[in-house]
Amino acid sequence: MAIGFANGVVDYPSFLKDAGYEEENISPSFLNANGDRVKTDIIFASQRYVLVFECEPEELTNSTVSKLDDIDLDNLRTEFSHAVTNGGMGHQIVYFGLDDIESDVDDLDIDSPALLYDKHTKTLEKINTFDDTALDRQVSSSTIDYFPSHFIPILGDDHPALVAEKVYQKLCSETFEGGATTDAYHIAEKIYEDFWNDLSGSEKQEIIDKIDVALSEFAAKNGNRHMRKLEDSDRQYFVNTSDAFMDRCQRAIKDLADDDSYQGTFESFD
Repeated sequence: MAIGFANGVVDYPSFLKDAGYEEENISPSFLNANGDRVKTDIIFASQRYVLVFECEPEELTNSTVSKLDDIDLDNLRTEFSHAVTNGGMGHQIVYFGLDDIESDVDDLDIDSPALLYDKHTKTLEKINTFDDTALDRQVSSSTIDYFPSHFIPILGDDHPALVAEKVYQKLCSETFEGGATTDAYHIAEKIYEDFWNDLSGSEKQEIIDKIDVALSEFAAKNGNRHMRKLEDSDRQYFVNTSDAFMDRCQRAIKDLADDDSYQGTFESFD
């Protein structure tokens, strides 16, 4: 995951951190120079440059690439004034994904840098160069055995069962024995920890809405004894993490995953 490159993860490439970059915004949505709405994955900034990352694309289309190419520094300055103040020299689009998209990079004549991962050899390769020469010198072929997922544990477009798993894990790790109240916003902050404030407002709302769905499913399975929505609140729930509560939440997660499109870890609940 790209955010790991800027956070000094053990046994993981840290070229963004080493070149002075920090994450500024996760899943931002904004208008490009042509007035088209663009949703990118993450914005990194240093004192020199702003990098707009398009992460893990399954394929690159001419439409996607054109919209990204039409992002200019004024668009970024309007949406992310702090990042552009820091990144004073310019900006660049960066593609990060499996090496399957290498042919797309060639076919679409993309001259932006691309970081491509070969899942068979577990190596990361760079195509094209970064305008930031200090960063370009830092990026070299790397072996990656794992991708850190704790920085961005869930997103608004994730499968409801995955979101429910993360909510379940957080509820079980919190102190709710004997009963306490919580809500989707509180849980989201706890799941994300330090990176919650880096998310765009729209992405936060999508995540909160997904967490609300999970809480509603858990409450429906548990009835009034172990979990219920408070009568005087639209979002707050009373939770008592008993053994019965845990068992019923596991059933709710399996129900959410019953469309066979989810490849999560709910099987371990058996």
